[in-house]
Amino acid sequence: MPADQKTTAEEVILRVQGITWQGWTSCQITRSVDALAGGFALALTDRWAPGQRAVPLAAGMGCEILASRDGQTSPLIAGFIDRADFRLAAARHEVAVTGRDSSGDLVDCSAVHQPGQWRNLDAVQLAAILAQPFGVSVAVAEGVVPGGPFASFKIEPGETTADALYRALKQRELLCLPDGLGGLTVSRIGRERAVTPLEQGRNILAAEASYNLGERYSDYIVQGQRQGNNAAWGTACSVRGEVRDTAVPRYRPYVLRAEQQGDTAAMRTRAAWERTVRAAKSTSVTVTVQGWRQENGRLWPLGGLVTVSLPWLGIDQELCIARITLAKSAQAGTTARLELKDPDAFQPEPTSPSPDTGGGTSKALLVRKSEEAQAALREAAHAG
Repeated sequence: MPADQKTTAEEVILRVQGITWQGWTSCQITRSVDALAGGFALALTDRWAPGQRAVPLAAGMGCEILASRDGQTSPLIAGFIDRADFRLAAARHEVAVTGRDSSGDLVDCSAVHQPGQWRNLDAVQLAAILAQPFGVSVAVAEGVVPGGPFASFKIEPGETTADALYRALKQRELLCLPDGLGGLTVSRIGRERAVTPLEQGRNILAAEASYNLGERYSDYIVQGQRQGNNAAWGTACSVRGEVRDTAVPRYRPYVLRAEQQGDTAAMRTRAAWERTVRAAKSTSVTVTVQGWRQENGRLWPLGGLVTVSLPWLGIDQELCIARITLAKSAQAGTTARLELKDPDAFQPEPTSPSPDTGGGTSKALLVRKSEEAQAALREAAHAG
């Protein structure tokens, strides 16, 4: 079929020290919105001739991974080989290499800075300072505003660079994604939109959905304190906020302590945020499509929104592309596995009171509650 002809033309290129290696029999490249570094795994099985030497690849070598199709080359990874494996058997040899983006060092290594505390810097400036010792550049995606500066930001003892960076970005509802060229890009959920919708019966090879109520609760209760004064002190300073999740029919209370001081409205806002994020995370959808690219030839946008139509699973809405796995093998061909999430799963924790919009289900999945979707599946199975 025509789609197959296009996807089989996708070539995966490993470039090491100016030498290009192609012809990999299997490959997998993974990128996620909650990972600073993308990862790759490549394998090659070939005939072996007497006197032939092993492919000169070694752990620690700098490398690039690129995808090329119809004259369009897209960078996927720029970093290092973490591991190289070689196997020799009668008349054949096997080579396998795995690695990550340069930003993988930020994930592994501790944040070592003196004095380790900064004032009046925004999230992007902090990201650049934290990434600089590792030679990783930081840029800002077009149209993304980094938000106001932090009055003070301090590295915690023993904290990794990635953990410190996540702490700063989370407070400004920002992401930090590898750019495929060895650097990081500060972006935001939903900044891009996929031009190609995902539609059952059209371009979806396989799909699955998971609905999990195990970490959702009927009542969210946040207890905290507000600053006292001469007229209010002691027990009068204790405050409490409570909201319900009407999608959870059983009595399942969840009590937590507020991380910050605030009044009753702030406690209720914090409880509403907990309810919304847990509801969003309780549903996940995974879709597999042929090829790595959209109809316009561009790769699927990590962190972008895509319109999804899966009537059999009860889904018809926009979801966020939270994780992308690009794979190629002789058995399955060239495929992209897209893990999709409700955008509300990435809402930042509130820092000040805001009105509660009510309802126990996040907005992106409001039309299809998990219970309704599961009931539809049971009805379809019974009818079959």
